[in-house]
Amino acid sequence: MSILCFLMLSTVLYTFTLFLDFISSSKISNPIYAPVRPAPALI
Repeated sequence: MSILCFLMLSTVLYTFTLFLDFISSSKISNPIYAPVRPAPALI
């Protein structure tokens, strides 16, 4: 049960960081840096 909760929380966090990165990358227009950043946020 706690593993499922952790999975959901990490998925929400990952989507949130992806969304933030999408906004920042659209402002800065740096397509190479944008997909790399959310990955270390989970680890």
